[in-house]
Amino acid sequence: MSQINKKDKLFKKNMTIIDLGSAPGGWSKYAVKKTNIKKSLIISNDILPMKPINGINFIKGDIKKKSIKKKLIKLINKKKVDLLMSDMSPNISGIPSIDIPKSMDLIKLATKIAKKILKREGKMLIKAFQSKELNDYLKYIHTLFKTVKIRKPYASKIFSREIYILAINKI
Repeated sequence: MSQINKKDKLFKKNMTIIDLGSAPGGWSKYAVKKTNIKKSLIISNDILPMKPINGINFIKGDIKKKSIKKKLIKLINKKKVDLLMSDMSPNISGIPSIDIPKSMDLIKLATKIAKKILKREGKMLIKAFQSKELNDYLKYIHTLFKTVKIRKPYASKIFSREIYILAINKI
């Protein structure tokens, strides 16, 4: 996250941020550090438990469920979101024919949520795994944002297919 932020300046002092797939809390902690927590709203969500972090509103549960989405919307309280981050990942089996569709479902879910709650010119950062399916879906993401970049931080292993999609300036 720190490498991506240095390059792309994702954070400002006063922001509304959603962190999907937040456990164990690394991205959320970084967001707290980079924003003014008294003026910002940061909401984290995961199906896994997460230790409390000062300044974070955590919702435990599956974001695919309507009840969890309602909790998220209630916490946002009609604000438009500046940044949606998604580090969601399926349990990886090592079998691409199983892993890629599961990963794509999470990418599509995060994009659908971003489309609804991001403010105009908002940003989206999503973990993804390189695949033909992703390349096809990137065309759709380009219709929603003025700029779409692919980032591969040094922390990601060289041979890993893990990348991050950074979509900037929601249309």
